[in-house]
Amino acid sequence: MNRLTLCVVALIAATGCGDFVPTAGSYEMSELTVAVDGCNLDDGSESSDGDDFELSVDAEALTTVADLGESFQFSCVLDGNDMICEDYVLENDGQGYSVDQTFTFGGVFLDEVTLDGSYGITMACEGERCAEIEAEAETTLPCTSTFDFTAATAPQ
Repeated sequence: MNRLTLCVVALIAATGCGDFVPTAGSYEMSELTVAVDGCNLDDGSESSDGDDFELSVDAEALTTVADLGESFQFSCVLDGNDMICEDYVLENDGQGYSVDQTFTFGGVFLDEVTLDGSYGITMACEGERCAEIEAEAETTLPCTSTFDFTAATAPQ
Protein backbone atom coordinates (compact mmCIF):
# COMPACT_ATOMS: atom_id res chain seq x y z
CA MET A 1 0.00 0.00 0.00
CA ASN A 2 1.43 3.37 -0.89
CA ARG A 3 1.61 6.37 1.41
CA LEU A 4 -1.28 8.24 -0.29
CA THR A 5 -3.62 5.27 0.14
CA LEU A 6 -2.70 5.02 3.84
CA CYS A 7 -3.41 8.74 4.32
CA VAL A 8 -6.82 8.46 2.62
CA VAL A 9 -7.75 5.44 4.75
CA ALA A 10 -6.62 7.27 7.92
CA LEU A 11 -8.65 10.36 6.94
CA ILE A 12 -11.81 8.31 6.37
CA ALA A 13 -11.33 6.52 9.71
CA ALA A 14 -10.82 9.82 11.55
CA THR A 15 -13.77 11.67 10.03
CA GLY A 16 -16.20 8.78 9.81
CA CYS A 17 -17.50 7.57 6.52
CA GLY A 18 -21.14 8.41 5.93
CA ASP A 19 -21.61 10.83 8.85
CA PHE A 20 -23.99 13.72 8.19
CA VAL A 21 -25.24 16.86 9.84
CA PRO A 22 -28.83 16.69 11.11
CA THR A 23 -31.32 19.10 9.59
CA ALA A 24 -32.26 22.05 11.79
CA GLY A 25 -35.96 22.76 12.19
CA SER A 26 -39.13 21.62 13.88
CA TYR A 27 -39.15 17.90 14.74
CA GLU A 28 -42.39 16.07 15.45
CA MET A 29 -42.07 13.39 18.12
CA SER A 30 -43.96 10.13 17.93
CA GLU A 31 -45.94 8.97 20.91
CA LEU A 32 -43.70 8.22 23.86
CA THR A 33 -43.30 4.54 24.65
CA VAL A 34 -42.52 3.66 28.25
CA ALA A 35 -39.15 1.93 28.56
CA VAL A 36 -38.78 2.07 32.37
CA ASP A 37 -41.42 3.42 34.75
CA GLY A 38 -39.81 3.53 38.17
CA CYS A 39 -41.62 6.80 38.97
CA ASN A 40 -45.09 5.42 38.26
CA LEU A 41 -45.73 8.01 35.53
CA ASP A 42 -47.48 5.64 33.11
CA ASP A 43 -51.20 6.30 33.30
CA GLY A 44 -52.07 2.86 31.93
CA SER A 45 -52.39 3.85 28.29
CA GLU A 46 -50.11 2.20 25.76
CA SER A 47 -48.22 5.44 25.18
CA SER A 48 -48.53 9.15 25.64
CA ASP A 49 -48.26 11.97 23.17
CA GLY A 50 -44.81 13.27 22.46
CA ASP A 51 -43.99 16.91 22.05
CA ASP A 52 -42.58 18.77 19.12
CA PHE A 53 -39.17 20.33 19.53
CA GLU A 54 -37.02 22.80 17.68
CA LEU A 55 -33.51 21.72 16.78
CA SER A 56 -30.88 24.29 15.93
CA VAL A 57 -27.59 23.01 14.56
CA ASP A 58 -24.13 24.60 14.45
CA ALA A 59 -22.52 22.37 11.85
CA GLU A 60 -19.02 23.73 12.39
CA ALA A 61 -19.03 23.25 16.17
CA LEU A 62 -21.17 20.08 15.93
CA THR A 63 -23.51 21.38 18.63
CA THR A 64 -27.28 21.43 18.79
CA VAL A 65 -29.94 22.91 21.02
CA ALA A 66 -33.10 20.86 21.46
CA ASP A 67 -35.83 23.28 22.58
CA LEU A 68 -38.92 21.52 23.94
CA GLY A 69 -40.60 24.82 24.76
CA GLU A 70 -41.44 26.36 28.11
CA SER A 71 -38.16 26.19 30.00
CA PHE A 72 -36.88 22.87 28.64
CA GLN A 73 -33.86 23.53 26.50
CA PHE A 74 -31.16 20.89 26.21
CA SER A 75 -27.65 21.79 25.13
CA CYS A 76 -26.26 18.93 23.04
CA VAL A 77 -23.20 17.84 21.09
CA LEU A 78 -23.04 15.62 18.06
CA ASP A 79 -20.65 12.68 18.22
CA GLY A 80 -20.97 11.01 14.85
CA ASN A 81 -24.70 10.33 14.60
CA ASP A 82 -25.20 10.43 18.39
CA MET A 83 -26.85 13.47 19.95
CA ILE A 84 -25.62 13.67 23.55
CA CYS A 85 -27.39 16.27 25.68
CA GLU A 86 -26.60 17.76 29.06
CA ASP A 87 -29.08 16.94 31.80
CA TYR A 88 -31.64 19.58 32.69
CA VAL A 89 -32.22 19.92 36.45
CA LEU A 90 -35.21 21.52 38.19
CA GLU A 91 -35.01 22.10 41.92
CA ASN A 92 -38.21 22.53 43.91
CA ASP A 93 -37.64 23.55 47.50
CA GLY A 94 -40.51 23.81 49.93
CA GLN A 95 -41.05 23.81 53.64
CA GLY A 96 -39.57 20.54 54.88
CA TYR A 97 -38.55 19.11 51.50
CA SER A 98 -36.34 19.56 48.45
CA VAL A 99 -37.25 17.70 45.24
CA ASP A 100 -34.77 17.54 42.38
CA GLN A 101 -35.97 16.49 38.93
CA THR A 102 -33.26 15.60 36.43
CA PHE A 103 -34.41 15.38 32.81
CA THR A 104 -32.45 13.59 30.09
CA PHE A 105 -32.84 13.82 26.33
CA GLY A 106 -30.83 12.42 23.44
CA GLY A 107 -30.64 9.87 20.70
CA VAL A 108 -29.14 8.67 17.45
CA PHE A 109 -29.82 10.27 14.09
CA LEU A 110 -30.74 7.55 11.62
CA ASP A 111 -30.44 10.04 8.76
CA GLU A 112 -30.45 13.82 8.33
CA VAL A 113 -34.11 14.15 9.33
CA THR A 114 -34.90 11.23 11.71
CA LEU A 115 -33.94 10.85 15.38
CA ASP A 116 -34.32 7.64 17.38
CA GLY A 117 -34.46 9.13 20.87
CA SER A 118 -35.05 8.74 24.56
CA TYR A 119 -36.37 11.09 27.21
CA GLY A 120 -36.12 10.49 30.92
CA ILE A 121 -36.68 11.85 34.38
CA THR A 122 -35.07 11.03 37.71
CA MET A 123 -36.67 12.42 40.85
CA ALA A 124 -35.14 12.59 44.32
CA CYS A 125 -36.35 14.08 47.60
CA GLU A 126 -34.63 15.22 50.76
CA GLY A 127 -36.29 16.42 53.93
CA GLU A 128 -38.81 15.56 56.61
CA ARG A 129 -41.84 15.80 54.30
CA CYS A 130 -40.56 13.37 51.63
CA ALA A 131 -42.94 10.63 52.80
CA GLU A 132 -45.86 12.98 52.02
CA ILE A 133 -44.40 13.76 48.59
CA GLU A 134 -43.99 10.03 47.87
CA ALA A 135 -47.57 9.29 48.96
CA GLU A 136 -48.93 12.08 46.76
CA ALA A 137 -46.86 10.92 43.77
CA GLU A 138 -47.65 7.25 44.51
CA THR A 139 -43.99 6.29 44.14
CA THR A 140 -40.81 5.82 46.14
CA LEU A 141 -38.08 8.40 45.68
CA PRO A 142 -35.51 8.40 44.22
CA CYS A 143 -36.95 6.97 41.03
CA THR A 144 -36.31 7.00 37.27
CA SER A 145 -38.64 6.73 34.27
CA THR A 146 -37.53 6.68 30.63
CA PHE A 147 -39.44 6.88 27.38
CA ASP A 148 -38.48 6.06 23.79
CA PHE A 149 -39.60 7.98 20.70
CA THR A 150 -38.78 8.74 17.12
CA ALA A 151 -38.82 12.26 15.73
CA ALA A 152 -38.65 13.57 12.20
CA THR A 153 -38.63 16.80 10.27
CA ALA A 154 -39.21 17.55 6.61
CA PRO A 155 -36.03 17.53 4.50
CA GLN A 156 -34.81 21.02 3.63
